[in-house]
Amino acid sequence: DVRVLPRLADQITGFRLLGRDGRWESIRIEAGNEFLTLWGWSYPSARVAESPLAGMVFERQPGPNLGLLHCDRDQPGSGYAPVSSRELEAAGLTGWLLGHIHKPDALTAAQPSGYLGSVTGVDPGESGARGPWLITIEDGRIRKVEQQVLAPLRWECLDIDLTGIAEPGEARIRLLQALRELDAGVSHGLWRPRAVGVRVNLVGQSRFGEEASALLSQEDREHIHTGEAGTHYFIERIEVATRLEIPLEELAARSDPPGLLARRLLLLDRPAGDPDRQALLAEAVRRLGAQARDGRWAELRAKAPDEEAAAGWLRRSGIRLLEKMLVQREREVGA
Repeated sequence: DVRVLPRLADQITGFRLLGRDGRWESIRIEAGNEFLTLWGWSYPSARVAESPLAGMVFERQPGPNLGLLHCDRDQPGSGYAPVSSRELEAAGLTGWLLGHIHKPDALTAAQPSGYLGSVTGVDPGESGARGPWLITIEDGRIRKVEQQVLAPLRWECLDIDLTGIAEPGEARIRLLQALRELDAGVSHGLWRPRAVGVRVNLVGQSRFGEEASALLSQEDREHIHTGEAGTHYFIERIEVATRLEIPLEELAARSDPPGLLARRLLLLDRPAGDPDRQALLAEAVRRLGAQARDGRWAELRAKAPDEEAAAGWLRRSGIRLLEKMLVQREREVGA
C-alpha cells in the first residue's frame, strides 16, 4: 500500500490520496447545502510504531468531520499506527472510519466510529456480513449509517448439536435444518450472496462425532444446500468438538482398552506439577519434536510444541480415538 497507492493517485484521474507521506490532510465535500470534511493520514513507511494522532490538533469545519485512518486500535506496541480509543475520542471529530481489522464494528448514526471491515471476507474465519457503508447526512448531521451487504461470497460458522442422535446420519438432518435457518437470515435484504462457505462445528454429547463428519461426502461439502434465492452453500471445514456421553471417570474404572485410554486422558486434567502428567507430556513433546525435525517438513519451519500445546493435541486426539473405540465395542456387542 505504501508504494502502490501514491503511484495510483498520480496515474488515475479522480483518485485522491489523503495525507500522503504521513501528513494530515483534509478535503471538503459539498452537495447542495450539506458539507462534509474528511481528515486523512497515509503511511510514510510500511511500519509505523507511533500514534499518528500524537500532537495533532484538528480545526473542525462546518458540518460533520470524519477521520479516515488505517490503524491498530488499543494495541500499544503495534507496528501499524497504534492509537487508543481515548485518543480517537479526544480528537474532537464527529467520528472515525477505521481500517486494518477485517471484522466491522457496529457503526450507528449516534456512534459513527469504528472499523469498517473488509469489503468481503477474505478468509474462512472471517464470518458474517461484509460490504461498504452508506452514510446519510441531512441538515448538517449524520442521520443514518448503513452497511451495504454486497459481498458475493460470505463465510459463516454453525454449531450443530449432536446430543441425543441415535445414528450418525441424523447429523446431516440437523445440519440442513440449521442451513435453512441461516438462509432465511442471509436472504433477507436487497443484496444476497452468490455463495456461502460454512465452517461446521459438531458439538454436544455424542459418540458419533467422527462418524458424522465422515458421512458428509466430498460432494456434500462442495454443495450441501441451495438457498431460496439460489445461494450456493458449501462446507469449508468440519470440526469435531463433541463430548463423550459417558464421563471419563466412569470409563476409567473399566479394565478394557477404552478404560486404559480414559485413565491417560484424566492425567491431562491433573495439576501442572503432577509427576505422572509431566511424564506423559514429556514423552509427547519428545515424539512430536522428532516429527517436527523430520526433513520432510523443513519448508514448513515446524516447531516442536510446548507441554500445554501437546496436552491439547493429546486431549483432542484421545477423545476422538476413544469415540471410535466405544462405537466399535458397541457394534461387537450388538453382533
